[in-house]
Amino acid sequence: MMFNSILAASFWLGMLWRKSNAAGAWASMVVMFVATVVLPFGMPLIPGVRTSEYLGKTTQAIPVSRIYTAREMDVQDRERAIAKWDRLNAAAMAEGLRPELLKAGEKFKKEVLLPKKSIFWSEGFEFQNGKSIGRGNLKVELIALDCLGWDLSKNTYSLNETLTFLFRIFIPFLVLFLVALLTQAEDKDRLDQFFGKMLTPVVGTHEDDDHEMELTRANPNRFAHLKLFPNSNWEFRRWNREDWLGVGGACLAAVSVVVLLIVIIGLGS
Repeated sequence: MMFNSILAASFWLGMLWRKSNAAGAWASMVVMFVATVVLPFGMPLIPGVRTSEYLGKTTQAIPVSRIYTAREMDVQDRERAIAKWDRLNAAAMAEGLRPELLKAGEKFKKEVLLPKKSIFWSEGFEFQNGKSIGRGNLKVELIALDCLGWDLSKNTYSLNETLTFLFRIFIPFLVLFLVALLTQAEDKDRLDQFFGKMLTPVVGTHEDDDHEMELTRANPNRFAHLKLFPNSNWEFRRWNREDWLGVGGACLAAVSVVVLLIVIIGLGS
């Protein structure tokens, strides 16, 4: 699913660039298939890879301060912490300041220690006979970044996951872009017909659509005035009223679903 989504995003951008060609598309597919399927799932099959010390790198345990609204359970936890501190203080063993009393509904700060997590393995580690064994598939994108000198252990786990996502979004298009620049472009007349057909709106009946396509075949550049970047190789066009209404309606529907979910969750609390 992820592989298909990545390729879809890459090809969507590629289809709006006049220099895109078959060689660039095939190169992008092959590179991403190797990077997201062959290497992540194939390398762990090699003996010794799952127990590799290098691939056993983890993120650092990072302390994070977060603000919470106190609930009754938090109040009880704080009372137990105060009682424990008092006992230790009576034995001259208490450390730090005495915790303050907490009331329900108050805001309070809590220090959370983010645990260490595997950088390169999708499912972390398991330990057998004192050895850590990588689980799941390898994140080859992060291995590449680590080999380039980026110390990923200093990042949070979420940042490393974001880097993986960004790698899979931009690399396919970058490969397509570079290969297309270095290889022969498609025929201009063929491109004019292709993009003219893409910009021809569906107007209603088959007869009306056939008539519009006849006009486009006769003059494939009749929609050139709609280009957002005239005289460029990019075929982004200006939005019209229907585009704005469609995107606005889709965003409104998405927000409505989120709001409905929040309301339903609130009913159960």
